[in-house]
Amino acid sequence: MTQGEYRILKESLKSNVLKPDKLDNNDSISQDIDIIDDPNTNQFRSIENVINKVIRVLSNLAISEENGLIIIRRDDCIDLLFKLLKAPNQHSEELLVHVLMALNNLSYYDDPQSYINRNSETLAQLLVKYIRNEEKMDCVVEAFRVLGNLSRSQRIRDILMKCKVDRSAIHHCQSDNVELLYAVIGVLINLTVDEDKRECLKIHHGIDSLINIFDYSIQSDWQLSR
Repeated sequence: MTQGEYRILKESLKSNVLKPDKLDNNDSISQDIDIIDDPNTNQFRSIENVINKVIRVLSNLAISEENGLIIIRRDDCIDLLFKLLKAPNQHSEELLVHVLMALNNLSYYDDPQSYINRNSETLAQLLVKYIRNEEKMDCVVEAFRVLGNLSRSQRIRDILMKCKVDRSAIHHCQSDNVELLYAVIGVLINLTVDEDKRECLKIHHGIDSLINIFDYSIQSDWQLSR
């Protein structure tokens, strides 16, 4: 990466606006990045590719507990991931998926010094917006995975119930996407830890959906039934 690209990358992260200088605010990013002859667009794509790779490295490093604890205590690093999530229309779906995957790995560690732990309510509310956007199902899957980690906290479970995430999870129990089923069932397991939240499964036909999944998984995917 040239010095010029590095400078633009640094400024873009600070401002949380990863877009060409001449981008028309009325057009979506996905439309503009198709114009491959535009030098500003090519520069934008180059910057986003670099960010994608950096996030993937962080995500892989976080698999190690030693590395994961170091990363989650770096407020400046995790705050950048939050900022990227706050502007979904300005970034590609690929980048957002990688951000969510990194947060899934990082939110696994329940550490009081973690930026994620200290800002879990903000993150949960951001993720609720992602699970409601079914046009980007890869993001939905990854967002539910992060919520599976965050919902170990009763405070977060209360927020999810207020946001009707239980209904969304039950709705997705009808999906034939196995990865999505794994993720939503993880959230439902945590929600039903609290006795006052179990009624949702009965009211919204969640029990029937889970029985259907159980029957299906016994026949075709025994790991899902565990």
